[in-house]
This record gives sequence, structure tokens and C-alpha cells, in this order.
Amino acid sequence: RTDNIMVQTRKQLSQLQQQNAEKSSRSRSSVPISGRITSFFQMRKRKNSSERKDVEVLGKRIRSEVNVKKDVVESKSFNVTSPKGIFDRLPNHIFDTFAEYSSWRTLITMAQTSKSCSARIVNFIQRDQCVVRFIRDAEIYAMSKNKTGLEDPFVNMTHLCRTMFHSSGCSQELLQFCNKASAKITDVRRWSRFLFTISSLLASNGGSFDHCKHIIELILDMKVPVGEGLTEKRLIRELITDVVHTAVAGEHVDEMKVRKIVRDLFIDQTHLDEQQQAIWMTCLMRTFPKLQQQARLLMIALAPTMKEDGTEVIDWRSLCDRDVTDRRDAELRIKPLAVVISKLSNLAMSRDRNMSWTSTELFNLIEEVSTCPEPWAFDNFIAFLIQEPSLIPIALTARMTHDYVEEAGNLVSAMKTLLFRWNIPFSKGLAEAFTSSMKSLSVNLRREFLSSVHEAHARTIKALVTSSRGEIEEEIGAQAQFVPLLKDICFLL
Repeated sequence: RTDNIMVQTRKQLSQLQQQNAEKSSRSRSSVPISGRITSFFQMRKRKNSSERKDVEVLGKRIRSEVNVKKDVVESKSFNVTSPKGIFDRLPNHIFDTFAEYSSWRTLITMAQTSKSCSARIVNFIQRDQCVVRFIRDAEIYAMSKNKTGLEDPFVNMTHLCRTMFHSSGCSQELLQFCNKASAKITDVRRWSRFLFTISSLLASNGGSFDHCKHIIELILDMKVPVGEGLTEKRLIRELITDVVHTAVAGEHVDEMKVRKIVRDLFIDQTHLDEQQQAIWMTCLMRTFPKLQQQARLLMIALAPTMKEDGTEVIDWRSLCDRDVTDRRDAELRIKPLAVVISKLSNLAMSRDRNMSWTSTELFNLIEEVSTCPEPWAFDNFIAFLIQEPSLIPIALTARMTHDYVEEAGNLVSAMKTLLFRWNIPFSKGLAEAFTSSMKSLSVNLRREFLSSVHEAHARTIKALVTSSRGEIEEEIGAQAQFVPLLKDICFLL
């Protein structure tokens, strides 16, 4: 009986399980489609066979009758060969804004990348943005206490110009920039250093006298403060012209101002070599057509000075009234003039006629300088020639060829006496100069020259008869040292 009860119980359990399974299956089939997981995806309704056939036929008709092109997205091409790449497509105003806020060193690096980038920087230099920035940087640098070359806008612009001139011809653009900036910055010394550097770059790329003249014209068009309190500004050209054209030397109140400008421009510029100084001085001097004006300009810049009521002024009478006392005195008062004219004589072999000086021009210039404002003392003129022996052939040859033979002999006699007095070897002071002078003369003029030298010595001895014994011994000793040099010259006859 117990076994029967267990069998019935199992049957009932199995029936219950079947009923539960049927209920669960019915419940799953009754759940709406929105509750399925596939309801979260877009379902496309299937087409029947007839609809699919109509679409295929329509597609064939469309492809056969109409040439439908596929949409192709073309990528914009950039200049991958340029170092700037996509940067090359920037508009000018955006590039200028970038350049305005970039450091000068960054611009220098950019200019070295390519010619196109260099050309865009040239365009930036011409714009007012660059000028305003340069002026601002110059004012900040002038007020700074710890000045370094990396912060100096003139130094940075010089480096930028070195890059620009090697990559593109932009001389006119830079001159336009300088013309705008110089209206606000009046530091002549810094401008001249910067502009002369530009000129040397131009000369290295085939520059000529015209380039130098443009730079000089630009400098002369700058304004400098003048007058009491330096409140008034005048063009350098007007200031120099007024002083040079003054009728009487020493009467113009701005002589020392012009002296400082000329010395800052050329003479005191230590970065210029002798040839560069001579070229720039020539350019400035030839802005005046007359030789007297050129000589006056040299005297303003290089003549001795003195103190007058506590103020330094040019001593115009120094070389006219006071003989040199010794070699040191000659170097202080006379040598600066002799050195500058000697540098000008070294330009005689220049290919550009506008940059060179002929022997006749140099002789006339020497004569004008040595008679400004009145003729110098004779010993001062002799000391002038001794300071630069290269000027001796110019002075002697011109006198011999124009029939001033006696004056040439007197010059030689005075030179040997002064050399002996200052203990300067004759071989150093006269040998090469006399040899050069003799070679430039004809045989007859050489004989006349030697004869005039002996006659001058004889006249000097005769004039010393009533003089002191020391003066006579000095002349005899000078002649004794001069005789070997005369013997060497005789071989040229």
C-alpha cells in the first residue's frame, strides 16, 4: 500500500510540472514585440519577391540612362615641400600678427627656412606693426639697466638683415623701414652702426657707391635735437650745411654739435675698418660740391679743441699760430687730420670713380686743409707730412710737375731736420716716400729735384750763421744722416 501511494504522488508531481511548463510557454508567446531585445535596433521591413524584382529593374534602368557619379571627398593639398607646410596658407594679416608677437630670434630662424618665408618677413618689415614694435623695443632697451646684445633691437635687426640679404633682395624695403623708424629714434651712433652693417652686406652682394649714397642720404635726413635744452629738432643735412657754409670759422654755435655727429658716424666707429671709414667719409664729403667746403668739414671734425669759458670749442688758430713743440704735440694736434686724408688716398685704386681720389684731388684737398682758416705754420705742415709718409709723394710730385721746384727742396730740407730732432729713422720716414716720388718724375725733373734739395740745405746753413751753435750742429747732423739716402736716390737717375 505504501508503494502505491508513492507512485501516485510522482504522477501528480509530473502533471504539475507539465502544467507549469505549458503556462510559461504561453506567457512567453504573449509578450509584445517591444519587449524583445531586437526592439532596440531599427528593423527594416522585408519586401516581397515582386517588390524586389521591380527595384532591381528600376536600378538597371537608372544605371543605363543616367551616369551617376559617386560622391568623393577630396582632401585639401598643402605644400608639403615647404618647411612651413600648412603655415604657408596663413593670410598676411594673421602672419603679421604672429610675427609681431614673436621674438626677433624666432623671426631670424624662420627667415632661414625658405625663400618664401623670408619674403613674408620682408613684407612684415614694411608694415607699421614692425616699426611700432621696433621703436617700443628700442625705448625699453634704452631704459633698461642691464643691457645685453640679445635684447638690443638694433643687434637683432642686424642679424635678421644678414639672413634677409642672403635670401632675397630687400634693400629698398629695409631702407623704407629705417626711414620710418628713424623719425622716432634719433641715436645717430646706433643708427650709423646698423646702417653701415647693412651697407657692407649690400657691398658683398654687388653693392656700389649708389648704395652707400642712399645710406648717407638716409642719415642726413634724420633729425637731431639742437638749441638750448635740446628741445628743437633739425635735419642733420641742414645743420651740417649751415655750419660748413659759415663765412668765418668759429662763429657758428653748432660747430661742436656737427663735430660730434661726424665723429659718431665715421671716425669713432671702431667696427669699421680703414677702407670702410674712407668710403663713408668720401660719401659725406662729396655731398658738398666745393673743395673748400670739404676741407672745412674735415677741420670741424678733426681740428684741435680748447676750453673757452668752461666750454669746449674748436681751436681754429692752433695750427696757424703755434708751432709743434715735440712729437707728442704733433700726434695730438695734427695726426688725426693726416690719418684721415691718408685713408682717402688708399681709395685711389678703387674701380668706382665716385669712391676714389686722384692725386690732384688729394693735393688740392691737402692745400685747402693746411690753409684753413689761414696758412699753417711751416713746421706744422712738415709735421703733417711726417705723420703719414704716404702723403709725401703727393705733396712733392705736384710741386715738381707744376714748377715749384724750390718749394719742394725746402720741404725735404725741413723734413730731414724735424726727423733728426724727433729721433725718427730716415729709412722709416723718407726712404719709400722719396723713391715713390722719384719714380713718378721724368729724368730731368729727378735731377732738378736733387739739385733743389742741396740748394735748400745750403740756404739753411747760410741762414744759421748767426744762430746758436746747437741749431747749426742739429742741421749738420741731420744732413749727415740724410746723405746715405741721397746716394740711394742717385741710382734712380
